[in-house]
Amino acid sequence: MATSQTSKVIQHLRRAMLLRDGAGLTDGQLLKDYLNRREEAALAALVRRHSPMVWGVCRRVLRNYHDAEDAFQATFLVLVRKAASLAAPELLANWLYGVAHQTALKARATTAKRRGRERQVTEMPEPAATEPDLWHDLQPLLDDALSRLPDKYRVAIVLCDLEGKTRKEAARQLGVPEGTLAARVARGRGLLAKRLARHGLAVSGGSLAALLAPQTASAGVPTAVVSSTIKAASLYGAGQAAATGVISAKVAALAEGVLKAMFIGKLKIATLLFLVVLVSFGAGVKMALVSAAEPPGKENATRQAAEKQEQPQAAPTWKIGATLQGHGDEVWEVAFSPDGKRLASSSRDKSVLLWDVAKRASVHTLTHSGIINSVAFAPDGKTLATASGYGNEDYSINLWDPETGKQQAVLKGHTNPVHRLSFSRDGKILVSANGSFNFTQAGDKGDVFFWDVGTKKKIATLKCDRVHTAILSHDGKKLVTAHGDGTVKRWELDGKFAATRETVLVNNLVCGLRASPDGKTFVIIPVTQAPSIDLWDFETGKLLRSFDHKEVSVRDAAFAPDGKTLATGCRRTIKNGDVFELGGEVKFWDVATGEEKQALREKFGPVNGLAFAPDGKTLAVGLLHKENVKLKGEEGGFEKPGGFEKPADGYSGVVVLCELKKGKP
Repeated sequence: MATSQTSKVIQHLRRAMLLRDGAGLTDGQLLKDYLNRREEAALAALVRRHSPMVWGVCRRVLRNYHDAEDAFQATFLVLVRKAASLAAPELLANWLYGVAHQTALKARATTAKRRGRERQVTEMPEPAATEPDLWHDLQPLLDDALSRLPDKYRVAIVLCDLEGKTRKEAARQLGVPEGTLAARVARGRGLLAKRLARHGLAVSGGSLAALLAPQTASAGVPTAVVSSTIKAASLYGAGQAAATGVISAKVAALAEGVLKAMFIGKLKIATLLFLVVLVSFGAGVKMALVSAAEPPGKENATRQAAEKQEQPQAAPTWKIGATLQGHGDEVWEVAFSPDGKRLASSSRDKSVLLWDVAKRASVHTLTHSGIINSVAFAPDGKTLATASGYGNEDYSINLWDPETGKQQAVLKGHTNPVHRLSFSRDGKILVSANGSFNFTQAGDKGDVFFWDVGTKKKIATLKCDRVHTAILSHDGKKLVTAHGDGTVKRWELDGKFAATRETVLVNNLVCGLRASPDGKTFVIIPVTQAPSIDLWDFETGKLLRSFDHKEVSVRDAAFAPDGKTLATGCRRTIKNGDVFELGGEVKFWDVATGEEKQALREKFGPVNGLAFAPDGKTLAVGLLHKENVKLKGEEGGFEKPGGFEKPADGYSGVVVLCELKKGKP
């Protein structure tokens, strides 16, 4: 009898301790109590302990209060379902952060789809909250950047910054020295600040720590939300949710969607591991059979042949090849025909040269009354479009037959220089952007024109301030534009090329945009020396990764036909007394990782334009030809509003052909 009473006293004390948010018990111990005894107080303690962090994630990703409440509740429903399979219960905070972020993103996507099908109603007003401007700007970007950090840095930031643990507590929980934990926190904050800086948000590691503090990030978790979540999670774990109706259908669907995504992710990993094992087993069996079949005298020869075959082959490298001369001034843009037989190059000398690529000789000279800014081949290769820019007031677009060099049509209507031309994927639409390339003078107007290539008529106009570059997605439903005020905008278009939605992607000055061959991504090229150029998703308008150029000014970029390599053309300026020496280089990048693979600098003057041949084995580089170009005056002083002032005599424009060659082992 005494033993029974003692047991009840112990259970009462344990429950009282659990009700105080699990004081003294670790996440692993609380999970064990919940799983082994179905102790609802243990689950409640976990919810209360981690609710500020989870609520903070949901509120940053989801601006709508009710959507955030649904995502918050669904996160803990997922915890109840997956608690028994957690590999590292003591790292629950990091696991919950990942689930909360994934759940909030799914909730946002679901809401966006719903709003696309129905007319948006006015949201209920929420209590006003005073937020620092910097925090307001960081919110949409913070969790995306944080989720991409290496795991050891993200865990440290989640524990110390988002959950408010001391370094001593976090170090003890992770089982590492306190100094190691401190170093990971500092490194993680630094990486996070660097990634946010790419979006124009300058914030120090110390500022991030203050902004990420639980009381700031969560702005106070509503008590009613926590209570309803504890009740819903308890019933969900017991399988009673459907009967009681405590959990809304929306929250249940959200939780089930996340669980399904997690299952599919694990299934993919398991399948990949199975295939690896299967391939390894097959290779072993094959080697055993070969060894058994070979006479003893040939054993060494067989092994040596196999080893030679397994040695990694050196990756192909880019080499500087032929130089095409003929322009009397700086070459600005280059473009290959779809069959790779023709190459077009435009220049400040008001001409376009059409080259026979095989013969390395020019076959046609096309002229304008002004400087030619842009050249573009139609997808069928039967039309070449050229745009007239500075140097005259006839801002026309000419269409040419690239085979004969004869003019097909002249498209007129622009009242400012036309900087960039691009065809739709089917070749039926030509897109042209005209506006000021002057990044300091406000008030200049510009437009994007859509032309019907068949009728040679303008069919739509998109009004934009100071637009100088426009690229169209493959489906024709999205347009990205760059403007003289430094903004880059993404537009959603209807079937008649009228804008239905406008979104500002960046507020940094840029000089160009280039789309990938599959039309799914594009790069934004900065106008001045900048730390990176960025790769964006055309469909979602999200930043994917950056290519770090350090202190080099990028002038153009081009994707290889397979989309796996990005080439960037750059200018370098070196001050030598009162003289500035200008040079150039071409860098090659791995699109998937953002890592630089190779750089070419020899014999390059300042690079302006790039274009890959259709087979991906040749890269045309348009540039200002002269080694160590020297100019007196301010750095870059020859760049003037409205165009480029011609340097001293002896300068010319050339096209350098770089070729992909097999590397030496």
